[in-house]
Amino acid sequence: MDIKSLPIDNMYKFISVFCIALLLASTYSTLSIQRAYSDRIFSLYEKAIELDSKKEEMKAKNKQLSIYDKEMRGYYLGTI
Repeated sequence: MDIKSLPIDNMYKFISVFCIALLLASTYSTLSIQRAYSDRIFSLYEKAIELDSKKEEMKAKNKQLSIYDKEMRGYYLGTI
């Protein structure tokens, strides 16, 4: 179907072509919004996993620092 010969001679044909175009546009926009939302959720999930691993790493470092702190206190107080 050529663009120059769109069926606009009959109102029903024009409305049906317009509805099909509207349906395609709304489907495309819905799918693109859903994809953008899914990509955003996935990136946030990845960041949450990364932060969780850093949290575990920080727990280990804090534990080590508390051990060093106890050793330093014992050293300075003369209990070691």
